[in-house]
Order: sequence, then C-alpha cells, then structure tokens
Amino acid sequence: MNRLREVVAVVDQFKAQMKAAATQEDAANAFDFNAFVQTFTQLQRNYREEYELYGLGALAVAAVAPIVKRRLADWQPLEEPARDYELFRSWRDLLQTGSVAGAVSALSSAGPGVKG
Repeated sequence: MNRLREVVAVVDQFKAQMKAAATQEDAANAFDFNAFVQTFTQLQRNYREEYELYGLGALAVAAVAPIVKRRLADWQPLEEPARDYELFRSWRDLLQTGSVAGAVSALSSAGPGVKG
C-alpha cells in the first residue's frame, strides 16, 4: 500500500507539471520534456510492477501527445531533419514497453496535420 501511495505522489507531481504547462500560452515550449522523461523513468525503474499493472506508460503517451503535436505542428522536416531528435531518442526506452506500443502507433498514425 505504501508503494502505491508513492506512485500516486509521483503521478500527482506530474499532473501538476502538466497543468502548469497547459496554462502557458505556448504550452509546447513551456513543458519541460526532460522532467517528463525523468518522472516516467523513475516510475518505470522504481515501480516496474505498478507501472505495468496500471498502464502508466499509456498515461505518459496520452498526457504528452497533445503537447508533442503542437510542438511539431510547424516542423519542416526537409529544413530541420534533426529537430527534437535527441528529445525523442530519450523517450525510446520509456515508450517501448508493450503496454504503450499501441498508443505510440496511434499517435504516429495521426499524421503531421493533426493539431492538439
């Protein structure tokens, strides 16, 4: 029960970060993607069983998808092919869990013209 409380505390902290970013006019740039990765990496490493049991990987994708869509809305891949490469590379391990594969696939199939 104590572990579950710890997980909830980390998720609540993440929700507060998301809410703060959402109040920014430019939420896509205000959101701290590195903090996002650190939060979910911490959950994945320290609470692996709970991470998988409660589908927290899917929460990660669902929470950040609208911000990523806005951030990439003005991306010109032929002009800036490496834009945000390191950012997305850092998410690879985080988002490659089995519970997240479908959500990542759905996000990528939404296409570049979709606005969040």
